Amino acid sequence: MAVLEDRATGGRNRKEVGKRGLKCYNCNKNRHFAGECQAPCGYCNKNGHFARECQAPCGYCNKNGHFARECQAPCGYCNKNGHFARECQAPCGYCNKNGHFAGECQAPCGYCNKNGHFARECQAPCGYLFV
Repeated sequence: MAVLEDRATGGRNRKEVGKRGLKCYNCNKNRHFAGECQAPCGYCNKNGHFARECQAPCGYCNKNGHFARECQAPCGYCNKNGHFARECQAPCGYCNKNGHFAGECQAPCGYCNKNGHFARECQAPCGYLFV
């Protein structure tokens, strides 16, 4: 039996209840409290702790003490702090326009002027070799 306290009365009204109608806030299953939950951590997938208590390294910078969403490592694209590469607003390194990375650029090839590839990947016949 678990003991529940009435918060409205400052805990003066205590009563024992069965765990039948209780729902765990960690795994959303019935018949146990979150403190008794045996579900694995949502961050490292190991048992014995909750995600908020996890000591696994950050998935972005591989350092301990914070989660990836809290990471202060610089952006992998522009090397500035405050955002991840997927959120970067720096211009494309190929066409110098915002909204995409060079690898996703749809600007035409500098050699044949067709979309879908860069000049270094161009298959058009020519006397030049792009390396």
